[in-house]
Amino acid sequence: MEPVNGQKRNQLLTEIEVDFSLWWVFKRLGPPDYVERCDARVAWRYDIDTPEPYTALIWLSQDERVEEIVKYTPPFWHGPSLFPETEYSLLNHKCSFRCGHPDELNDLKFLGTRIKLV
Repeated sequence: MEPVNGQKRNQLLTEIEVDFSLWWVFKRLGPPDYVERCDARVAWRYDIDTPEPYTALIWLSQDERVEEIVKYTPPFWHGPSLFPETEYSLLNHKCSFRCGHPDELNDLKFLGTRIKLV
């Protein structure tokens, strides 16, 4: 499989809908940059490198189908300072989630823009 660049991923991401299979996502976007596993939830993470870069999380259901897609700008690779929590950082040193805190992505602790795409 040939790598998919940021511009192409950005375009293909708009074609994904709720209930699409994980296989369909993989065939279009290629492997994720990270697989985020927290509690019972799993998300495939794509860091989209375009002129306006962002992180896309594709949240999966128990049967490995798309539940929702959320876009975060700036992208997570900007580092843990995007989540200014005094007790702990939501992202670890690899800019991947710390397990047990994925719901905090939805409670306004992210210093940026969160857009639900699907």
